[in-house]
Amino acid sequence: MSGGVTVVLTTHYMDEAERLCDRLVIMDKGRILHEGAPRELIARHMKRLVLETDTRDLNEGWPLCPLEHENHGDRVFFNADREDAFAAVPYRKNVVMGVLRPANLEDVFLKLTGRRLEDG
Repeated sequence: MSGGVTVVLTTHYMDEAERLCDRLVIMDKGRILHEGAPRELIARHMKRLVLETDTRDLNEGWPLCPLEHENHGDRVFFNADREDAFAAVPYRKNVVMGVLRPANLEDVFLKLTGRRLEDG
């Protein structure tokens, strides 16, 4: 007899879920928001790259930046498919800081729920 095995894993560690799960369900406040394979969910909801930066490093016009972005307190997450698109980020004079990285499941959770995992 050959068959698959199903394991139910609950976690708040999105990097763990991305590594261990073939399929997953993103839930918030007891509601299922989306389900699918980790890479599929990232591709469906996010651009390829995320630039995470501090609002204090941006000029006051940053909310009008044409890039898709999420604002959470003193952090802003800009999304784009190409690195050169981040040239549109309106940094203060002589400041270019932030972390450029591939989009991940935590970014998807942030976008779908409007809150970070540590926000509870």
